[in-house]
Amino acid sequence: MALRTSAELAGRAEELASADAVLSAAAGGHSRTLVVTGPTGIGKTALVEAACAELSDRALLLVGGCLPLQTLTVPLLPLRSALRESRAPGHEACLAEMEVVDKAPRALDAYLDDLTATTPVIVFVDDVQWADQSTLDVLHYLAAGPTGRPLALAVTARDQGLPDDHPLHRWLADVLRLPRVSRLQVGGLDRTATEQVLTTLMGSVPHQSLVEDVFGRAAGNPYLTRLLAGGLRPSARRLPEGLPEDLSTAVMRSWRELSGPAREMTSLVAVAGRPVTVRLLTAVADGLGMGAVTPAVQEGLGGHVLRQAGDTLWFHHPLQAEVLAGGLDVVRGREWNAAYASALETAIDSGDPVTLESAVALSDYYHRAEDLESAYRWALRAWEVAERTRASRELLRVLQRAIDLHPRISGATDSLEVLLDRLRVTAEATGVVDEELQAVEALVRLVDPAERPLIASQLRVRRRPLLVLTGAGLPGLDDARAAVDLAATAPASWQHAAALAELARSGVWLADPDAGRHATRAVEIARGAGDPRALSLALTARGMVAVQEGRSRQALADTREACESALVAGDWRAYTNAVLWQCNAMSPHPNEATADLLLHRRDELEARGAPHLHVADLAVFEAQARLMMGDGEACRDLLRITLGSDPYAFVDAQSRVTAAMLDAWQGRTAQARMHLDRAGELLGGTGSYGNVPIATASALVAICSGQPEVAFGEAMTGARADGLPPHLCEWLVPLAARAVADRLEADRDRAGVDGAEGLLGPADLDRLLEEFPRVLVDGPDAGPTPLTKAMQAWYDAEVARARRDARAGAMWTDVATMSDRASLPWVSAYAWWRAAEAFLSESRSARPSGIQAWRKGRALADLLGAASIAQDLDALARIARVPPAPDVAPAVPAEALPGLTAREREVLDLVVAGATYAEIAERLVISEKTVSSHVSHLLRKTGTSSRVELSRLVARRRETSDGG
Repeated sequence: MALRTSAELAGRAEELASADAVLSAAAGGHSRTLVVTGPTGIGKTALVEAACAELSDRALLLVGGCLPLQTLTVPLLPLRSALRESRAPGHEACLAEMEVVDKAPRALDAYLDDLTATTPVIVFVDDVQWADQSTLDVLHYLAAGPTGRPLALAVTARDQGLPDDHPLHRWLADVLRLPRVSRLQVGGLDRTATEQVLTTLMGSVPHQSLVEDVFGRAAGNPYLTRLLAGGLRPSARRLPEGLPEDLSTAVMRSWRELSGPAREMTSLVAVAGRPVTVRLLTAVADGLGMGAVTPAVQEGLGGHVLRQAGDTLWFHHPLQAEVLAGGLDVVRGREWNAAYASALETAIDSGDPVTLESAVALSDYYHRAEDLESAYRWALRAWEVAERTRASRELLRVLQRAIDLHPRISGATDSLEVLLDRLRVTAEATGVVDEELQAVEALVRLVDPAERPLIASQLRVRRRPLLVLTGAGLPGLDDARAAVDLAATAPASWQHAAALAELARSGVWLADPDAGRHATRAVEIARGAGDPRALSLALTARGMVAVQEGRSRQALADTREACESALVAGDWRAYTNAVLWQCNAMSPHPNEATADLLLHRRDELEARGAPHLHVADLAVFEAQARLMMGDGEACRDLLRITLGSDPYAFVDAQSRVTAAMLDAWQGRTAQARMHLDRAGELLGGTGSYGNVPIATASALVAICSGQPEVAFGEAMTGARADGLPPHLCEWLVPLAARAVADRLEADRDRAGVDGAEGLLGPADLDRLLEEFPRVLVDGPDAGPTPLTKAMQAWYDAEVARARRDARAGAMWTDVATMSDRASLPWVSAYAWWRAAEAFLSESRSARPSGIQAWRKGRALADLLGAASIAQDLDALARIARVPPAPDVAPAVPAEALPGLTAREREVLDLVVAGATYAEIAERLVISEKTVSSHVSHLLRKTGTSSRVELSRLVARRRETSDGG
C-alpha cells in the first residue's frame, strides 16, 4: 500500500475511527466486512489504507485493486493480484485452483480458513465499481462466510455516476443485507476539515479568506482541495486566477464523455453562473437557436455532470461550471450572457417579480456582456428590491460594482457618496468588516468636515472600532477628540454623545483620566437625544470606567441597559461590546457564570437574526471561559463556530489564541505554535491588543514545548506592557517563574550538581521577584480573590522549586487546593504533579502523601485530556513505583445522586477517587471504551458538561450529605 500523507487524512478522524473499529474485529477473532462508498476523489482509498496500516503488525494484508478496463475483462484480477503480492504461504496452490472461475469462491474461502488459523487476515479490494462479475461474486461469498474467524474484508466503491443497470448497484443491495457488513459513506470535508488539510499542506494556519476560497471551489473534495492548494505560499489570502491544468482535467473527465450537443448545453448552463431553471434555460437556448434542451439535459444528468433539484439545474461539482464558463471564447461569452439577460428581462416584463436574486443576476449578465449601463442600472435596482434582506454578500458585490462603474456612467443620478453609504450599510448588516472599513474610509475622504461636521464626526466614530476589528490596532485619542470637536457644533446631538462615548471607550484602554467624565456626559446627551444606539455606546463606556474603578454594581447596571438599547437599535456590534463588558463587570476572570451569560446572549443574537460573525464574537469568549473551566470538548465545539466561519481579524486572533492554549495543555504543541503564529500575524505582535491574551498563550505554549527562555521572554513582555494589564495577566508572572524553575531544574539534572549555568539563572529569578513581588491583577485590586490567591501560591511554589525549598511538597498541595477552589483545573492538575514529585523524592514518611497527590493529578489530567501532564505523571509513577489505586468508598450516598445504575455508581466512585480510565477498566473488567460510555451517561444524568464539573458536583453533594 502507498504511504498516506497526513494531508490525505486531515479532517477524517471520525471516519478513520469507524473504519478501524470494523477492521480491528479481525484481530479479535471476528469476521467483519466494511464497504466504503463515495464519489471520486473523496478519500475512500486513503481511509482504508490508513486503517489497514494501523493493523499491519497484527494482521496479514491481502491488497488488490480493480482497473477501469474498457475492452478486456480479466476475471478475478484484483484477488489474483492480492495473492501474488502477498506471497503468503500456499498462495500458488490457491491461484492454481482459482483458474477455474466457478471454483474460485470456495477455493479462496478455504485458503483464507487456513491462513486465519494462524493469523488475522485483512482482504482489501479497491474500486470495485470496475470489478468483473466473478470478483463481485467471490467478495459476496466471503462476506457471507463464517463468523468465528479473524477475517476482515474491506472494499471501496464509487457509487455515483454509474448507469442504472451497472452491476455494482445490485451487488451493494445484496451484500449490505448480510449480517456483520458495515457501510461507511464518505462525504465531503466540512470547512473546518478543509482548513486542517490546508494547514497540513502549507505548514501553517491559512488565512480564513483562503479557506473560504478553497472550500467554495473544491466543495469539500479532498483530492481537488490538494490540487487547488498545490504550490500555495503560507501567506496566500486567495487562490490565484485560473485553475491548475491537472485540476481542470480531473473535474472535466465526465463532461468530455458527453456528446457534442450535451457538452454545448451544459456549457450554456455554466454561463448562468448559478442554478438555472429549465424554463429559463429553454428560453435562452431558443433565443440562441440551439437544439432541443431536454435530450441534452437528460444526457448531462445521466453522465453525472448535471444534477436537478425540482425544476432547477446545476453541476455536481462547482468547479465544472467554473472551467466551462472560463473556457468560452470572448465573443460567445458576451453573446450567451446577453441572451440570459434578455430572457430574464422578458420573463420580468411578462409578470415575473423582480427579486434580489434576479436583479443581481441581471447585473452580472449585463456586466459579462459588457453592457455597463444596464449592469449599473440593475445593481441599483438590487439595492431597491433588497429592502429588509440587505445582509447579503451578493448585494455587497454588485454595489461594489456600481461604485467601480460610477465614473463611467453618464448621467448617473446617485452620487458616489450615496453608493458608498449603501455599501457601508450592507457590509455592516452582512458582517463583512473589511469592506465596511473601506467604505467608511472612502466616505471620510469625501465628506468635507467644514460643511457637514456631524456626518464627518459620525464616520470617524464608526471607523475606530473597525480599525481594531480588522487588526490595525487601537487608534490614538487625537482622532477621537477630533470627532468630539466636530460633533460639538451640535452639543445636544446623538452624534456628540456617540463621539464622547468613543473617546471614553478609547480612554479606558489608554488610561486617560478623563474617560469617566466623558462617559458620564455621553450618557446624559444620549438620553436627551433619545437615540438608542448612542445610548448603548455611552452606557457601555460608562460601564467600562466602572469596571476599572471596581464599581461592579454600577458596571452591571450600565452594561445590561446598554445591551437592551443595542437590541432596540439593531446594532449588533454595540450589543456584543456591551455583553463582553457585562462579563467583565461580573468577573475579570472567565468562569462558569460568564460562560453561561455568553451562551444566553449568543442565543439571543441568533434569535434576532444577527450576522454570524457577531455570534462568533461571543462564541470565542465563551470558548475561552469553558477552556478555563477545564471543559476542552465544549471549548473545541465553540471554536468550530468561530473558525468554521470567515471571522474578521480580531475574532480570528482570539480564536487562534484560545485554540493554542487548549492545544498546548493537551500536548499538541506544534499545532499550538501554528495558531499563535497566525494570531501574531493578524494582530501585528504580542502586545498590540490588551484584550487578546496572546502573551499568556505564547508563554504557555513555549513552556509546554520545552522552551523556558522563550516562555520567560514572552511572559515578561506581556507583564511589562503599557496601559491596562493584558487579559489573563494573572498567569504571566507564575509562568515566568516556572520558566526559570524549569531551566534551573534541567541544568541541575544535566550537570548533576548545583550551580550549572543556563540561559536563565538565579539572578533572573531575583530580578523577577524584585520587579513583580506579587502577581498582576486584571482590573482594580480589590484585595485577595480565590483567583489571585491561587496564582500567588503558584508563583511562590515555583520560586520554592527553583530554590529547592524543602517545603515544596506542602506548597504545591496548597496550590492544587486553591486552584480547585478558583476553578483553575489546569493549574490544579499541574500542581498535583509537582506535589507528587516533591513528596515522592522526600523521606519515606512523605510517600503516602506523594501517592495520594499522584492519583489526584493523574485522574484530573485524564479528565482534562492534559496529555503532557499525564505523561509526566506516568513517568514519575514508573520511577517512584506508585502502586495501583486501592478499593474506594462510595463517592456519595445513593440518595444524593438518584437515578444511577449500579455499574454507573461503581464508575463514579472510581472516577472521584482518582482512578484513570485504564485503572477503572482493569478493576471492573470492562474496556476503556465502555468506561467512557458510562462517564458520558453520568454527565447526561447529572446535567454536568464535563468530567471536571461532575467531580465538583460530587464534592458539593458529599459536603451536603456530611452536613446532615
